[in-house]
Amino acid sequence: MLSSFGPMVPDKAKALFAAGLKRDYEGMIRLQHYFRDLGAVLFGPLRGETRIDGAYDKILVRLGGFEAMPLRLLSPYHGFSEAQYQACKQRLQQHYPDGVI
Repeated sequence: MLSSFGPMVPDKAKALFAAGLKRDYEGMIRLQHYFRDLGAVLFGPLRGETRIDGAYDKILVRLGGFEAMPLRLLSPYHGFSEAQYQACKQRLQQHYPDGVI
């Protein structure tokens, strides 16, 4: 799991950590599937893009409530565009209309 998911779904991130401490394998697998599905919803259309992990992390942190997070990266790297971020945000709202739970 990317720690960048933490600001967006802090309760789920803490639950995964706690499940690991308790060796609750069933809970860990259930939460791992949750994070896998959430990542697929957000980043599925971006999978063909060649970006470093930091580009994805910035989208996650911004979706987690830090709207001031810039999407740009220092050269030679390329971040995602504002339009790509807005599309991720729209997919999140479409698939999780009551917020990420």
